[in-house]
Amino acid sequence: MSGRNRLLNGLVTLLTFGSILAIMVVWLRASQNTILGLYSISMTGFLIFMYTATAGYKPKTDSGFRPEITVVIPAKNEEEVIESVIRTVFSSDYSLSRMQVIVVDDGSTDRTWEGMLRAKKDSEFSDHLELVDMRKTMENVLLSPQQSLDHTGKSSSA
Repeated sequence: MSGRNRLLNGLVTLLTFGSILAIMVVWLRASQNTILGLYSISMTGFLIFMYTATAGYKPKTDSGFRPEITVVIPAKNEEEVIESVIRTVFSSDYSLSRMQVIVVDDGSTDRTWEGMLRAKKDSEFSDHLELVDMRKTMENVLLSPQQSLDHTGKSSSA
């Protein structure tokens, strides 16, 4: 750290602590030894402790590790915001090649599904976006033959 940065850091510290202590003195005089005064002292002590405890914090350097992730967005009657939510997820700084987004329409009665389809048409991330309509999925489950196990443990149609 250069001398100029140390001077600026010291000035910021002095102004911070000076402000906190000045506010505490004024507040203590106004509170006249009530529970509010005790609270003020406690909070001031906490702030000073947190400031000094984190003063030397240096974040770890980025190792570049980015696992593949899947983001699931459940949506029911989200017609007004679903497109912007999907675009917001894709505008994150996470690598598009390491991300998959699944958006589930959970039986919406508005035009949520149409908004999801409009977002899917965006060529930039359409390969990484999967849309699921739970109404159609549930219809397929209910209409397909039910599978059960017989007494030997083998699968058989009911």
